[in-house]
Amino acid sequence: MPTPEIDARNLAYRSHEAFERSLPEAFAARLGPALDAAERAMVQEDVQAQMRIAAEANAFHVGVSDLEQVPALVLGQEEKESADAQRGRARELLVTGGYAAQFLFSGAATRLGIGALYSLDLHELADVIRGASPEIDPDLRGRVLGRLSELPPALRSEIDQAAVPDGGARYALGLGPRQLLQYRVRLESLAREAGRDPERAVQAALLVIHCSEASEEEILRDLKRHDFYGFNRSRVCFLTQPEGHGYAIQGGEIVVDPLSPRLPAGHGYPLAQFFQRGAAFRVGMGGRRSAVKETLISEIFSLGARVMGSHRVNDLTRLTAEVVDVERLSLALALMADLSDPGIGRNWIVELVDNPKGQKGGFWKRDRRSGRKALAETLNLKTPELEGCTAGLRNAPYNAFRNLYKLSALESFLPKYGFFTPFLRFRDHRLYPETVTGEATEYEEMRAEAIRKPGELIHDFKEFGDLPEGLRFVRAQDADAAFAALAAEL
Repeated sequence: MPTPEIDARNLAYRSHEAFERSLPEAFAARLGPALDAAERAMVQEDVQAQMRIAAEANAFHVGVSDLEQVPALVLGQEEKESADAQRGRARELLVTGGYAAQFLFSGAATRLGIGALYSLDLHELADVIRGASPEIDPDLRGRVLGRLSELPPALRSEIDQAAVPDGGARYALGLGPRQLLQYRVRLESLAREAGRDPERAVQAALLVIHCSEASEEEILRDLKRHDFYGFNRSRVCFLTQPEGHGYAIQGGEIVVDPLSPRLPAGHGYPLAQFFQRGAAFRVGMGGRRSAVKETLISEIFSLGARVMGSHRVNDLTRLTAEVVDVERLSLALALMADLSDPGIGRNWIVELVDNPKGQKGGFWKRDRRSGRKALAETLNLKTPELEGCTAGLRNAPYNAFRNLYKLSALESFLPKYGFFTPFLRFRDHRLYPETVTGEATEYEEMRAEAIRKPGELIHDFKEFGDLPEGLRFVRAQDADAAFAALAAEL
């Protein structure tokens, strides 16, 4: 049953302007009696108090005794016969455009302070650190050189060892272009395996590319310069995630601070943008943009997509043949059953990876009262009681954010639940909204499930310490004959 809160959120997500107008009331409702304390904490710049207030405001309203950790389904071991029966269907969806690839290219290297990850060339970054090659983007050199004193000698030595030897094959490509080319290589390979024309498979591919306000022009220029890396631009749709100022509290009233930094509203918001009319756009031959008149969710349905997978720009695994994996998709299809009917089967598949170091984070849990499984996001686990619960978990797997969605379920159920809660976060002593995609796994009709590949670890590029591993991934990619053949033509 719709509630006033859900109705209000549905109205709020119709546009970014409506979303921003809704935030003061939403923040006030979430803070409740802690509103005055939040104002004092912001005025006094008391970071610890701000953290405590946000933790309480964002916490799960469930007793710790009602939560239990549950395992994910294991690829190749569980539901194996059903998954094997779906392999042909999975390949067919990939080579005919029934699978929509959601490329989350809005990420920035915030911990490195060097701009958009989309265009970050790891070879060039290593050159700057090693003091090699004077022919380097001076802007990148300037931003990196100021950070070199922070790098321990052991890390600099490891970067030097992982760099490409003189004369070795290397291609000057950012993480975004590398992922797009790898996706093309994989589609061509799958088409050949199925006895189909590889070029037709690439032309049928359906891509949704997410940009940030800061990276949008850079990404569009790159795609235009390289003719969309061979993909059909009429089947590439774009969404730019907007940013908004923070909010102050003045005399108990929540007001926007126009002098505060502008930030995005978390990774849940881009999925809600699929339902905003006119938010998505295409780019034509001359570089001219044309708005998608209806919602993006209805547009990709009309283009034949029935399932969608998320691809993060800093996920190094996406620079390998696992940029899209038939085995994972086959298991997801077996669990989803009928893609046209959201009332049958699972509707949202989360991929988890092993966590041998037992690092803290969210976890895959079950509510003992309802039996429903869902992803517990870190944002909602910050109270002392809940942190005590997560501290006792045994190697809780990480969420790799390689979600697989049944599109008919997104269309049916996200509006029913009002999309995503604007949780609270404090930045620079101002309030900002934080939306988390994993919240939707809590929605009853989503019937979410988690899968994992045995021994799979997270391979993300987020900071300088990840550069040696990143270099090993891009070196292996450059050495692949199919990838090199495409990269050499650019």
